[in-house]
Amino acid sequence: MKDSVLVSDNLWNEDIMDAQPAYPPIEPGKEFRILKLLPAPRPTEDLVCELETAKLLSPPEFEALSYVWGETTNRSFVNIRGERVGITTNLDEALRALRDPDHDRVLWVDALCIRQDDLEERSKHVKCMKEVYAACIRDLLWLGSEDSIIANARQGMIELGTLSDIDRRFEDPERQEPNPIEWRHFLAFFEIFQSCPVWNRIWIMQEVSFAPEVQLLAGHTSMSWTELEDFLDTEQYVQRYGIPDAFHAPLAHEMRTLKAFSDSIVYPHILAHQRRAVKGGGRGLGGSLLDVLARFRHAEATDARDKIYGLLGLCSDTIGIQSNYALSLRDVYIDCSVKLIEHSGNLDLLCQGPWEPLGNQFRNPDLPSWCPDYEHPGTSRILFAMRHIYAAGTDVVQIRRSTTLCGALSLEGYAVDELTVVRGMLRLPGVQTVLHWMPDQLLQRAIDKGHGNLADSLKHDNIPSKLGHTGDRLEDYWRTLSLDSKRKPSRRLRTEEIASLRGVFERWLVTPLEQYSSVFEDHGHSGMKLDLSIVDSGSGDIDVLHGARCGWRFAVSREGLYCMVPRVAQPGDHIAVLAGAKVPVILRPRDAQASSFTWLGTCYVHGFMDGEALDAKTSAGRKRRYEVI
Repeated sequence: MKDSVLVSDNLWNEDIMDAQPAYPPIEPGKEFRILKLLPAPRPTEDLVCELETAKLLSPPEFEALSYVWGETTNRSFVNIRGERVGITTNLDEALRALRDPDHDRVLWVDALCIRQDDLEERSKHVKCMKEVYAACIRDLLWLGSEDSIIANARQGMIELGTLSDIDRRFEDPERQEPNPIEWRHFLAFFEIFQSCPVWNRIWIMQEVSFAPEVQLLAGHTSMSWTELEDFLDTEQYVQRYGIPDAFHAPLAHEMRTLKAFSDSIVYPHILAHQRRAVKGGGRGLGGSLLDVLARFRHAEATDARDKIYGLLGLCSDTIGIQSNYALSLRDVYIDCSVKLIEHSGNLDLLCQGPWEPLGNQFRNPDLPSWCPDYEHPGTSRILFAMRHIYAAGTDVVQIRRSTTLCGALSLEGYAVDELTVVRGMLRLPGVQTVLHWMPDQLLQRAIDKGHGNLADSLKHDNIPSKLGHTGDRLEDYWRTLSLDSKRKPSRRLRTEEIASLRGVFERWLVTPLEQYSSVFEDHGHSGMKLDLSIVDSGSGDIDVLHGARCGWRFAVSREGLYCMVPRVAQPGDHIAVLAGAKVPVILRPRDAQASSFTWLGTCYVHGFMDGEALDAKTSAGRKRRYEVI
């Protein structure tokens, strides 16, 4: 499926566009064309249109059409100035639904208003797209030709109430599943999101965001955008949590009982948030390029360069990036990433961004390992370090522009250690994962105290002890697995919480498996499950297997440091603390001399999350420059 025919997202196709109409000339940036759809008394009559030139600063009243191109093999035609111009069936159905039997209808339809065979005109038109949509009286979001799409959704909204109403209704543990009638209304409403591909197309994101008014259309039935937002409870969500930024997913704080539908409603929620960001409403306004790229990272574009160019109009600051379709995809992505790093002065793009690095099976192999693949974001789970949760490196990064032009990122940092042991992943995180990853010296301590059945969990892999360490290694272990943090909201463990749990975990280690849960109940941690997943300490959740649930693995370095590392990490990989990085990173040497590296991702290293690598005593002889390719 493709977007409407705009610039590079829907490249001009000679198989579809049999002829180009006689376009009236325009002055790009100051003028644009509008389409006059002529009336017809019968729906089956040919579509006949005219093209006219309009001034951007003083346009006539017109409506803009947002739609998905549809299958290019299904084609229809429209008559413009005597020329028979090819269009897709989906656009044909939209125009027939919009055509008035008695009066002209003035529209902006990108497939017909932009000269699709003129690369220069198409590129220039990108820069004024937001002005065109901001100038229309309304945007018509075409969902399809079936009236039932909207009719059924509206009935479901009436019966179910708002999303908040639905969530509250099923908070009762005895009502975790809707009854058959409620399910029918659920499915009827969510069809509007699941069956209509308009919700995750790059250019439609911009169109809906800037239009002063949006109207959803299906066949001859319509719904206002306000109706949709009322159902989604957008205003309440924004007032409570603000507009999600690059480091906070939409709906992260809500929808406890509607997880099955979260993938369906996330896109309209994102669009609703972006409309508020564009118009300056809501707490936590997010209009930076990084925020917008992260917000729409799963939106689709036929030309992958539009994952950048198609979103520039939504940004408060484009940081010097301009659309240039003469550049290769690789050059566009590298240039965007370098400008983002230079603009922020840190490595949050790489260390806190939601784009999965090495390990993403769809990742473009032509990109440098450090450069995000904006086309294929993957399923990255970041080690959340905002709000000063972690502060491993310095605040500021400086990169060498000359090297990045060749694809290499030259960064200063401190060598921490190399990985020696990287544990494998078990299918399901739980007690067996904790025991499978646990170093033998900890297991042996329990065995010596009479817990002989743990002998089967010994690995005999001679994990090194931490050099000069005099603390509690069991504490180091469970704090490493839990990333030394709490969830909801995320923050570091406090001293009193660590002290409270220290004895609990010591007792847990020497308690028979069948009695694990009672250990935590006896110590006031009743939220502790048998699988050792959650400890409720009274002020949030400690997830002992948080790192494992994010797809990370337990590892030990040559000097005995306990770590949680990306699933692609392996023995021999280097741990580094880089300037501008809030958390340590894993780098893989590309040669025996370690003269250049591949970027693998971030990691947790117990004892190196708060600037310890920068300490004069620790950092002696460890400072170096990393060439990441």
